Amino acid sequence: MTRLKLLGTVAAATFALPAQAEVPRVIADIAPVHSLVAQVMDGLGTPDLLIEPGTDAHNLTLRPTVARQLDAANLVVRVGPELTPWLEDPLSSLASDAEILTLLDTDGWTPRMYAEADAAHDHAEGEDDHDHDHDEKHDHDHADADHDHEEHDHADHDHGDHDDDHDHDHAAEGGEDHAVEEAHNHDHDHDHTGLDPHAWLDPQIAVVWVGAIRDALIEADPENAGIYTQNADDATTRLATLEEDVAEALPGSARGTWLAPHDFMGYFGARFDTPSAAAVAEGDAAAPGPGRVGDLREMVEDGTVTCVLTESNTNENRAATLTEGTSARTGFVNATGAGLTPGPDLYSDLLQQIAATLAECTAS
Repeated sequence: MTRLKLLGTVAAATFALPAQAEVPRVIADIAPVHSLVAQVMDGLGTPDLLIEPGTDAHNLTLRPTVARQLDAANLVVRVGPELTPWLEDPLSSLASDAEILTLLDTDGWTPRMYAEADAAHDHAEGEDDHDHDHDEKHDHDHADADHDHEEHDHADHDHGDHDDDHDHDHAAEGGEDHAVEEAHNHDHDHDHTGLDPHAWLDPQIAVVWVGAIRDALIEADPENAGIYTQNADDATTRLATLEEDVAEALPGSARGTWLAPHDFMGYFGARFDTPSAAAVAEGDAAAPGPGRVGDLREMVEDGTVTCVLTESNTNENRAATLTEGTSARTGFVNATGAGLTPGPDLYSDLLQQIAATLAECTAS
């Protein structure tokens, strides 16, 4: 009898406990964004990652495992269609019930347009009068990436208006089932015009995005609002320290003396006052023409450029051609963290890796 009473008491106490809030299922597109999301979700859950570090995000084919993750997601955090245009149809068909946070659509930071400063482009083609009028949604008057996150409104994202008349064949084609694979048939190179989506390389913009991620998570999971808020505050503090560390690591010799593989380092260069002299290629998959190679080679030979950077999807022979017979060095950088372990520390590791590479490559 005593045992039955005890069991009844335990059962009553169990049912009296408050229901555990279900943490939303979140998927992030690239590893640096995944890292920021992981920091805000710390202690509650772990986001899924769509694109592995170092993979070219511009031209990919979705694999079955991630198709299932998108289908089950409550929240998708992505940079935007300027980075992953191929993701539009899968989002509308597979993640139609999920909230979509498009970070390029957030307020509180200043977008950069491609080729705002390219010495080789000016040198090769003369005065180049690009029309860089911003689309209205990107016309932000926030020169220093305002850190006030209380003004963010993420409730009015209309992501349902996609024309979905494509046939998505997500069947694996043999071999290892990677999350995504690089598309074999590129209809065109990723042309570097318009809005530059590589904004995560500015830690002040990352602070703004952390606030947007926090707000989206609170909207999806209000019972854990306090934890998301504290985690976002902690992430903001870490990002401020990271910015100081990176600025200290970059020597004055890195200012305007290096070539980027293609034009993805603009936000980093602007934030830390270490702009590149130019980009080797005008698109991430486009080979530079003979005229551009000649002008870049001249910049290396006359000592204007002392460092030529390469990345995983850039032909390293280009760097060798540009530096052969000179004292210029080469270095490796990748915007999405090639070789780094995904997780909350990847963002910090990525920026510190870029700073260390630039410091070594441009050292006198």
